[in-house]
Amino acid sequence: MQTKALTHLGIDFKTLKARFEQSFGVAPDVIASAPGRLEVLGNHTDYNAGLTLSCAVGFRCYAAATRLVNPVAKLQSTAFDTPAESFSLDQLDIEEGHWARYVLGLADALKRRGYDVPGFAMLVDSQVPQSAGVSSSAALEMAALTAMINLMDINIAINEMAQIGQESESLAVGAQTGLLDQLTSLLGQRDQFIKIDFQSMVTQTIPAPAGWCFVAVDSGVKHDLTKEYNARRSSCEAAARAMGIESLRKATIDTLDSSSIEIEEEDYRCARHIIEENQRVRDAVSILGSQRMYDFGQLLFDSHQSSQSNFKNSCPELDELVAIAEKDERCIGARLSGGGFGGICINLVQTKYAEDYRMSLLRALNRRNPASRWSAICEIGDGACSYE
Repeated sequence: MQTKALTHLGIDFKTLKARFEQSFGVAPDVIASAPGRLEVLGNHTDYNAGLTLSCAVGFRCYAAATRLVNPVAKLQSTAFDTPAESFSLDQLDIEEGHWARYVLGLADALKRRGYDVPGFAMLVDSQVPQSAGVSSSAALEMAALTAMINLMDINIAINEMAQIGQESESLAVGAQTGLLDQLTSLLGQRDQFIKIDFQSMVTQTIPAPAGWCFVAVDSGVKHDLTKEYNARRSSCEAAARAMGIESLRKATIDTLDSSSIEIEEEDYRCARHIIEENQRVRDAVSILGSQRMYDFGQLLFDSHQSSQSNFKNSCPELDELVAIAEKDERCIGARLSGGGFGGICINLVQTKYAEDYRMSLLRALNRRNPASRWSAICEIGDGACSYE
């Protein structure tokens, strides 16, 4: 895990430490942070032992923490104008939807692994927009877990940290997610894409082409992935069972088609999406190596088309964003990013056009829907770290 000097653009550490002292009466022992992420390609492939291409974003979540004598977690977030709340570490009884479930879920996962989790106070300050498709939850989980590991003075492997975050996510919201979000938040490197093979758990960094960037625009639909996410996962598992294989990673379009008579139509479409997404990731690695950016952009368009017609995890608002992108020559690729059913659309444009493109896209949306939309030109940032 990286350790950096206590300086970082976008966060006022002096103010964060002062608020921590105001809330808890002591200085923090550690400050840690972790980024959100963009899923570039590989939609829903992670829990199918597949391939993904992702990157960490410049938006980060910060967690300042200190040890306590009593076995309690005192938690506060700058997102809410409320005092710190105290929770028992011996009984995780907390209302659904409360942000503290993510942090307490981490403590529970650590305890179940045999670690002695001390009481702690934690203040969370996040720049990562919530429910927008950049995984604010993984940023929170990995920032908080990095802080807790530092407090406990232990070392935990990256893959296990991701699994702990995954367990916390399941406890917090009930969605049976994969490991893409947590691993990207941990492994991110500035100006690098990350290819993850979820069968071998081998990772590879691929330089992001200079002069290009992603413009992210919120669809305006806040997604609750629990029901839909779990249903899509069940469909993928059902298709794999019908083909007699452990996961869709072992499937090809030929093997899928040869078993199609035994597979429900919805399960077939979901499996086709996963198989083709894996191939798009393979193709992207080759394409990026030869700087064929227009071919890379077409993979994004193709991915969204598959989400729309096969996996059916898009929505009219996301489809509208991609349709606008397809008509604008400045954008060479666009797709939903993340779980879908809402969240964000990412748009691949040259950096010199990014701000003009972002504003024109928002103007086009405002003619249809006056609601304000979150949008950003996304920098590719570093992964989780603690600060000296």
